[in-house]
Amino acid sequence: MSRSPKYSFAQLGKELRDQVQHDRDSRQARREASETRIRERVLAEGRTEIVERYRTLKATLATLGRGSQQGGADAVAAALENALRTIRAASSFTELATVAGDLDRAEHSVRSLRLRAAADRTAVLAAMMAEADAELVRYDDGDAAALLAGLAALRRSDPGAAEVDRLAARILEHLDRVAARRTEHQEQRRRAAARIELLAERLDGLLADGRTMRVPVRDGDRAGEALAMLRAQFARGELADVLRFGAALERRIDEIESGLDTVIDQIAERRTVLTSLVRALPEVGFAVEAGSVTESRDGAIGLRASRPGGDTVAVIVEAETEADTSHRILYASEAVQREERLGHGDTACGNLLEVIDVLHESADRAGVVLSPVTWEGRDARRGPARNAPRRMTPPAAGTVRQEENRSWRP
Repeated sequence: MSRSPKYSFAQLGKELRDQVQHDRDSRQARREASETRIRERVLAEGRTEIVERYRTLKATLATLGRGSQQGGADAVAAALENALRTIRAASSFTELATVAGDLDRAEHSVRSLRLRAAADRTAVLAAMMAEADAELVRYDDGDAAALLAGLAALRRSDPGAAEVDRLAARILEHLDRVAARRTEHQEQRRRAAARIELLAERLDGLLADGRTMRVPVRDGDRAGEALAMLRAQFARGELADVLRFGAALERRIDEIESGLDTVIDQIAERRTVLTSLVRALPEVGFAVEAGSVTESRDGAIGLRASRPGGDTVAVIVEAETEADTSHRILYASEAVQREERLGHGDTACGNLLEVIDVLHESADRAGVVLSPVTWEGRDARRGPARNAPRRMTPPAAGTVRQEENRSWRP
C-alpha cells in the first residue's frame, strides 16, 4: 500500500448540476429584480422632474388669457397635454429625453405667444431674460451679456418695431439654445445618477453574496474605490466622466460577477460532494467531530470524523487543477499515519479503503459520479494534489474558528 493520502475525483450528475444551475439562475433573477427597482425609481424621479417643467409651462400659458392668440395657445395647450401623457408612460431615459425635447419646443411657443400678446415687448423680453438668469449662469454660450446690454440700450430709447423684432429674434434664439443645453444636461445627469446607483446596487449585491458564501469577491475593494470616485465626479458635475468611467466600471463588475458565480458554483458543488460522502460515516461507526467542518479561503472544504476509542479520518474536497468540472477528494487516517511511523500500514490502509468504498456508494446514490480511489504511484496519469500533505494535517489551534463557515453543515 502507498503511504500517500488516498484520493479520487468527483463530478456532479445531471440532476445535481441542474440544481447548481438553478441556484445561479435564482441569484441572477434576484440581481435583475433589484436593478429593475433602482432603474424604475430613477425613472420615476426623472418623470417627476419633467412634470414640474410641464406645470410651469402650463401655468405661464394660462396667464396669457384668451385673445387674438387663442388659436396658438390652444395648440400649445394640446401639445403640453400630449407631452404629459408621454411623460407618464415613459419607460426609458430615451423616451424621457424625447419628451423633454417636446417641452423645449412648447417652451419656445409659449415665449412667442407671450411676446405677441405683450403691450411692451421690451419689458417681456427683459422678464424672460430675468427668469432664465439662473440657467444663463450654467448654460450661457457667451451671448447673454451682449443681449442684456442691447436690451437695456433699447429700453432707454424709442425703438421702432423692426429694431425690437430683430433683438427679440436674437433673444428667443438664445433662450432656445439655453433650454436645449439645460435639457441635455438634465438628461446626462439622470443617466449618470442611474449608472452610479445601478453599479452600487450590483456591487453591494455581489459583496453580500460573497459574505453569504464566505468567499472573497475578487477586486471588490477596487470596484468600491472606483465607485467612490464616480460619486465624487458626479458631485463636481463631471457627468461625461461619470458616464465614460462608469461604463468601464460596469464591464469590470460584469467580470467580477462572472468570477464570483463560478467560485460560488464550485463551492456549492464541493459542499454537495462532501455531504454525499459523509452521510455514510455513521454506517461505518464514524461521527463528525464538532467544529471540524472548515472551508479555507482557496475554496477547499473538509471535516474530520472519529470512531469512539478508535480511528480518526479526514475527508477534504478541493479544486482539481486539471479540470474545471471535477473536484479532488482527499482521504487520510490517523491510524494509517501511526502505522506508517512504525514502518508498516497495510492493515490500517486496507481499513481506510473499506471506509472509502462505503462513502463512494453513498455518493453514487446521491448522484455524484466518482472515479475509483487511487494514490500516488498507482495512477500515473493523474498525480495527487500538490498541497495534499498540508490538507491532511489537522488545522493548527485557532485556525478552525477563522476559516469555519457556520452557515453550512453537511
